[in-house]
Amino acid sequence: MIGLAPAPVSVTPAAIQAMVAKARGTDGRRKGGIIGIRALPDPDAAATLADKGQRIDVVPCVSSLAVRDALHQQRDAEWLVILTDRTESDLGPGILSHFVWQQLRNPDPWDAVRQRFAAVSLDRALLREGNRGEIAYGLLRTAPEDGWPPAPAGVLSRDHALGSVASRQLGLPFHGIDAFAVLSWTSGFGAAATIGDLRRDAGDALADAVLHWLAARLGDGERPMLRLLTSGQPDHVLPLGVVLHVLTSAKATGAGERRTQAELALARLEHRWAGESITGAELQAFGAMCIGVVRDMLARPESWRTGQTALAAADRVLKDVNAQPFANESYLLPSSLNQAYRDLSCALGGTIQSVEAVWELVTKHPLSAVGLEDAQDSRRQPFQAAVRLERWLAEDIANGNDLASLARRQSHTDAWVDAAINTAAQGIDEPELARSIESTVFRAQQRRTLHDREFAQKLAIATSAESRIEGASRLEPVWLIEDILPKMVAKLARQSPTLLLVLDGMSTGVATQVMASVLARPDGWAEIVAKGTSRRACGLAVLPTITEHSRTSLLTGRLLSGGQSEERAGFAAVAKSAGLKGSVLFHKKPLDSSRPGHLLSADVASAIADTQGLPLVGSVLNTIDDALDRSDPAGTSWTDDAVRHLRPLLSAALAAGRTVVLTADHGHVVERRAGTQRNYDEISSARSRAAFGTPGADEIAVSGPRVLDHGGKAILAVDEGLRYGPLKAGYHGGGSPAEVVVPLAVVVPDGVVPDGWELAPPQEPLWWSLSSGATQPRPAPLPPKSKKARDEGPDLFSELEGSENAPTAGNKPANLGARVVATSGYKSQRKIAGRVTLLDGQIEAFVDAAVTAAGSRLPLHAAAVAIGVPIQRISGAVAQLQKLLNVEGYPVLRLDGNSLVIDEPLLREQFEVGT
Repeated sequence: MIGLAPAPVSVTPAAIQAMVAKARGTDGRRKGGIIGIRALPDPDAAATLADKGQRIDVVPCVSSLAVRDALHQQRDAEWLVILTDRTESDLGPGILSHFVWQQLRNPDPWDAVRQRFAAVSLDRALLREGNRGEIAYGLLRTAPEDGWPPAPAGVLSRDHALGSVASRQLGLPFHGIDAFAVLSWTSGFGAAATIGDLRRDAGDALADAVLHWLAARLGDGERPMLRLLTSGQPDHVLPLGVVLHVLTSAKATGAGERRTQAELALARLEHRWAGESITGAELQAFGAMCIGVVRDMLARPESWRTGQTALAAADRVLKDVNAQPFANESYLLPSSLNQAYRDLSCALGGTIQSVEAVWELVTKHPLSAVGLEDAQDSRRQPFQAAVRLERWLAEDIANGNDLASLARRQSHTDAWVDAAINTAAQGIDEPELARSIESTVFRAQQRRTLHDREFAQKLAIATSAESRIEGASRLEPVWLIEDILPKMVAKLARQSPTLLLVLDGMSTGVATQVMASVLARPDGWAEIVAKGTSRRACGLAVLPTITEHSRTSLLTGRLLSGGQSEERAGFAAVAKSAGLKGSVLFHKKPLDSSRPGHLLSADVASAIADTQGLPLVGSVLNTIDDALDRSDPAGTSWTDDAVRHLRPLLSAALAAGRTVVLTADHGHVVERRAGTQRNYDEISSARSRAAFGTPGADEIAVSGPRVLDHGGKAILAVDEGLRYGPLKAGYHGGGSPAEVVVPLAVVVPDGVVPDGWELAPPQEPLWWSLSSGATQPRPAPLPPKSKKARDEGPDLFSELEGSENAPTAGNKPANLGARVVATSGYKSQRKIAGRVTLLDGQIEAFVDAAVTAAGSRLPLHAAAVAIGVPIQRISGAVAQLQKLLNVEGYPVLRLDGNSLVIDEPLLREQFEVGT
C-alpha cells in the first residue's frame, strides 16, 4: 500500500535554507542547483535569500507550466527553489529531472530548527512533544534573525529549545530558569500579555509546550502553576500561592473549628483549578514555593513593592473566601500588620513588657519597614515614638537637683523626649489607634511639664544669685552662652581651623535630628567631646530667650543686646583677643547671595577654604527660627538638608579640613493648638513679659545681670502651652529648658581629633533603641576641680560635681551585670584576659542591655551606646567583651552580622549567677 503524500504546508525561509544546506552535502561541494519543495505556492513566499554567500531565488508555482517557466527564467541565482502543490505525476519526469534528488521534497521543519540552533542532532525528548510539527514551525516562526542560541555540544535538547523561547519571548533570564525565576516572572508587568503574544507568534502548540515546561520547574507545585499559566492568569500566581500557604498551614496545624474553617476556605478556591484533581500536597508545595519568593522580594528594596503588591492581593483573596482570621494571624499579610498595630494600641499605657512584646512583632513584620522612604508604613514612626516615650516613662532614674544637672537632663535625655513627642503628635489617620498615641503623648507631656517647672525654679534661683555667676562656664559640659565663643570655640580655632554654625532657634530636640543626619552621611564626619566627658555639651541662653539678646551675647562673648553689626564687630574682637590671625562672620544675606547654580556664594566658599588666613569662620542659619513664624517646626524632619545652607557649608568645611561647632542662640517650644493666650501690655516676646503681678504656676520670675530686658526683671512662660502673643507655629523667649538650654555639638573630619578632645560615643539614650529594662550608660567621671576653682569658692554649678556619678536608683537590688562583675569567676577572667581597657561599669551596662534586648540581640550601635564608646571603636570593644565573658571559649557572647547575641543561661552558668 502506497502512503498518501503529506498535505502541502507553508514553508519558512529557515526551512528553505535548511533544504539548500542539505543539498550542498556535508562536504559542501554542490555549488548550486534546483530544488523542488512540496509546499503551498503562496505568492507572498516569493523571495531572494542569501545563504553561505550564495543567492537563493524562491519561486512559488501553481502549475506545471509555471514550473517550466521558472526553470526557463533561471539565470543568476546559484540556487532556485520551486514551491508547488502539484504532484510529481503532474510535473512529469522531464521537470523532475532538473531537481536535485529528481523528486519533490517534503520540508522537514526540524531540519530547519536544527540549523537555527546550530545543532548537529536533536534530543529525543524534544521530538516526543505532542504536535511536534507545529512546535517546530513555531520555533521557526519566532526565531531571531541571527538564529537561536547555539545548542550546547551540538545537541538540541528540550530544555535548551523551550528555555530559549521562554527567555526571548517571555522575558525570563536565559540562564537559570528555575522555580524562583518562574515565580518571580509571573509578578512582572505584562506577563499575561507576553503569553498572549507567544500564542499569536508561535502558535498554541509551542506556547503550551513552553508553559508546561515552565510549570515543571516547580516540581510538586507544577499542576497548580500550569493551570494558572494556561488560563492566562500569571499575575494570580503569587497571591494565590500565598493564600494556599496560609490555608494549608492552618489546616495542617489546626484542629477542630480552625481546621474546618481552613478546609472550607480551600474548598471555595477549588473553582480556580477548573475540575483538576489537584491534591493537597501539590497545593501545599505550590504555596511554600510562592511564600519563599515573596519573602525574598520583601528582603530587597528593589523588589519590595512587588512583594507587597502580591501580599495585598492575597489579603483580598482571603477576605473573599471568608478567611480573614487567618490573614490576621499570618505575620506576613497586611491584615496581620494591622492587627499588630491594634494590639500595640491596646498595649500602650500598660506594662512596658507588653508594649515591647507587641512592638517586636511590628518591627519584625516584613511590611513594617523597608529601605524605600516613600514606602514606609505611615503608622510606624508615630508608634515608634510612642513606644520610646513609654520606655522613658517606665524609667526610674533620679537626677541631681542643681541647675547644671537639670540642664544636662534636657540635653542628654529630654531632648530626645521632645523629638519623640513631636513625632508621635503628628499622629495617624486611624482614630481608634490614634487615641492610644494621644494618651501616651499626654502622659509624657505631664512629666515634661514637671521637668520644665523644676528647671525654671532652679534657673530663677541661679540667675538672681549674682555672686555665684562669676566664672560659671569653666566647668564643662554646661556653658553660659556668652562664654562659648571666647572660652571654647576660639580655643578650638587656635588648634584647628574652625567653622561655627549658629542655627538660630535650634532646640536640643531639633539638634538630635540634625546631628543624627550629619553623622549618618557617608561624608566622614565624627562627633567629638571634651576629654574626660562622654556626652554632648550644652549652654544656657540669656534671658529672655530671644535672638537680640542670646545670639548677640553668643557671638560677642559678653552679655549684650544688639543686631548683626554688633555681632560682626564682637565676633572679630573675640577672635583678635584670642590671638587668631583672622575671622569672618556671615549672616543671612551673604549666604543667600550665591549665583544661579552655586550652593554657596563665592565669598563664603573662599572664606571657608582659607584656613590659614581665616582660622575662625562663623555663619548664622535662620531656617529653624523662621519656621516658628510661618511653617511647622514640630512636623518638619530636621535633616541637614532641611536647614538651608547647612549641607553645602558642611561640605565646604569637610573639604577644607575644618572642625565644625554646631550650636544655637536659644531653643523653642511648638504650638500644639492646646494652649492659652494671656494678654499683657508689656511683652518682649510671645513667652516673656514685664515683671508685674504674681507669676502663675506656669510662669517664673527671673532677675539678675543675665536678664537683658524689662530692666533686669521679667516673667517668663514655662509651660509649653502658654503664650502672650498671637498664634504662631512656635515660640521662644520663655524659661522652659527647651528654650533656655542650647545644644553644643562638635564634629571633625574622621581621624582628626584636636588635643583635649576625643571621639564621642553615640549620644542617644539607650531607651531610644532598646527596651527600658536596659540600664542607662554611665557617663565618664568629671576631671578634678582645679586649685584655682576651689579657691574661688562655690559658683552656679558648684553642685554638679559628683552628681552624675551618684547612685541613681536608690538601694535597688543589684542587676545581672553587677552580679556578674562581682563574681570571683569574672575577676579571674579579667586577670586572664590581660590588658582590657573597658571598666567594670561598662561591662555591667553592656550585660544588662544585652539580656533585656529583644531576643538577647543587641545591635552594635546600641552596644556602643550601652558601653559608652565611639561607634568607630566598637569592634575593639566587642573583642574585649568576648575576652571577659567567653569563659574557656564557651560562646556566651557572639557576633551575628551587625548584632551581638548573648546566651543568658550560659552566662549565668559560667559565672554561677542564679536566677
